[in-house]
Amino acid sequence: MNITATESAQQARSKENTRRRLIEASIEVFTQKGVEGATVDDLTRAAGFTRGAFYSNFSSKDEVFWEAFTEVTTRALEATQPFPNADAEESEAHTSVDEADLLESLEQLRPLGLAWYLMHTEAVSISLQNSDARTNLGRERDRLIAGIAQIFEELAARYPFTLTVPAETIAETLLGVYLNRMVAELATGERLEEDTSRILEAILDAFIEGCDDQSTDRPWK
Repeated sequence: MNITATESAQQARSKENTRRRLIEASIEVFTQKGVEGATVDDLTRAAGFTRGAFYSNFSSKDEVFWEAFTEVTTRALEATQPFPNADAEESEAHTSVDEADLLESLEQLRPLGLAWYLMHTEAVSISLQNSDARTNLGRERDRLIAGIAQIFEELAARYPFTLTVPAETIAETLLGVYLNRMVAELATGERLEEDTSRILEAILDAFIEGCDDQSTDRPWK
């Protein structure tokens, strides 16, 4: 029996939906159990599929893990986009950018911070013994750093302030702070937003310099 183009397209969509649901469900499983602790049955149970559905889309749980890590990175990048991509008319109406706006943009990462940290930790562990994994880890780190760096590059082009170091340096520093703050929150069992904001403010003060002569505590505001 011939399969029509419509039927073929429906099958492709169904397969893609199954794959997507497996990836999304696996994020929570991996963040809770890690790659070693998670089983294929855990992943299929979380997504509501059978082992057959799993193996028709993935060859192993490691393959799902890297897809899931990529998805978490993508979500983190999307979370930071609303502020730097603000409406052009709104941008033209302001001649400076406020520190609170920058912090708000960066804090959009917080809801995703723990998931990304846990996935990153798993990726580092796998990469210690697998060269292909190291390539995947480097790719996702580079993606996130480049995305954060782009925020500062766009802001520096739009507003009258100067970056005193390359945007990538700011991004990597901020990423390191976020990873460290995730460790601190896990260790204490407390939310440390105030301390995190204080540290971020210090970084922004050190790396951003205003272009005018206004004498304020933060000349780039």
